[in-house]
Amino acid sequence: MLTMKRYIPLYLFCHFIMLSFLNPAQAQLTVKLTTNGGGITNCESRTLTTTVTGGSGNFQYNYGIIGAGSIRSENKPFIIIDPQPIIATTYSVIVYDNATGALGRSTVTVPPLASGDLNLFIPNVITPNGDGKNDTWEIRNANKDPYSAQVPIGAYKYKVLITNSNGATYLDNENTVGVNGWGNAFLNTGLISGITYWNGYRYNGTEVVPPDTYFYIITFYSCTYPGGKEFKGWIQVIY
Repeated sequence: MLTMKRYIPLYLFCHFIMLSFLNPAQAQLTVKLTTNGGGITNCESRTLTTTVTGGSGNFQYNYGIIGAGSIRSENKPFIIIDPQPIIATTYSVIVYDNATGALGRSTVTVPPLASGDLNLFIPNVITPNGDGKNDTWEIRNANKDPYSAQVPIGAYKYKVLITNSNGATYLDNENTVGVNGWGNAFLNTGLISGITYWNGYRYNGTEVVPPDTYFYIITFYSCTYPGGKEFKGWIQVIY
């Protein structure tokens, strides 16, 4: 289990800096840090695996998070990250050879686990008149600034259905990150604020809908809700 501390052992830090000026073949180990991440749709617990080339085999592994100034010392090359990352996070390892004093270092970026409650900001009024203000109905992360972009919402798939009071369909859409080429840019984040939206156009996309009250059913899928969590409500379209 990886539990973060707030310090790096001074002797390892100084030793690593000193050896960086020496002949790498003599002073350093060849280290590679890998993860089982595999993208946001992988719901397995994130792990770190360290592979070392050279050295005595008697190693100490010092794991940390880049930029967090935290580290934990282990005597094994494989760990389950704890707590699991909720955003893409870069981890590091410094390997110390207890027999020779040699050091090696590697880093890897681990995609987050799409888990936890879905705390969403779902608007109920849009004005799709093309003035650039409130033109679209967008689902956002309510834990953050609801109007900011690029904020993960904690899911990897959505289904959305929008109808009017007579049951006529105005939007029927479904997407999964990384499936059929959709959302490949979000493999390390999952769905983000604003990526699930309706622009107020009819299902065929050729004309805006008349002012009225419309009804939505939207389902988000995550590691916490593999069968989906459904949200229902209404949208008032006004001009």
